[in-house]
This record gives sequence, structure tokens and C-alpha cells, in this order.
Amino acid sequence: MTMLTEQEWEERFIPIIKQNDDWLLFDDSDPDECVFLDAVGDNRIWTQVEADDAIQYVPGRWTINAVGYIVTMKSWAENEADLTVVIELDMGCEAFANSASDGDGDE
Repeated sequence: MTMLTEQEWEERFIPIIKQNDDWLLFDDSDPDECVFLDAVGDNRIWTQVEADDAIQYVPGRWTINAVGYIVTMKSWAENEADLTVVIELDMGCEAFANSASDGDGDE
């Protein structure tokens, strides 16, 4: 498996932001977005998956553990099918700790 940082991945493949939205993830349960994903082709699609304390982007259109799909301007090649982007979630960060333990009962 070849690892890329999120910045390396963004610079190399250039993710597309959804039209009229400030969001990267496409949802294949939405009929219009599913048609778009089908038209784009798998080599420009990355699946965002949940992993232990991290978010990962893997090339292709997968369904297991998929959160959504990201489309990029540049294709990944068949010999790059082992690329993975791992974004570590810092669950110990101060902001998270403060919001989880503020004790005011708001959710």
C-alpha cells in the first residue's frame, strides 16, 4: 500500500467540489449523483471509508464501509490502485475534549 498525505493527494488528483455545494462527497443513493458517478468512471472516483481513528480515501468505487465518493479532475492509473490517503482523527484534541465535557446538557 502506498500512502499519500491529504495535501499530496489534493495537489496530484485535484478533487471536485459538488456544484452548488461546499462539499466533496457524492452519494450514490441520490439518483442524479449516481448517474454522474456512473458517467465519470471508476478511475476518477475515490471512496471515503471510515477506519479506526481515521478517514481513508481509496481509489475506486467501493461499497463496504463507504461514507461517500470523491471525484477528482485527474485519473488514477491501474498501477496506482494501492494508493491510500489516511487522515488521522485527533480524538484527544482540546476542542473535542472541551465540547464533550462541558456538562451543559446541550447536544
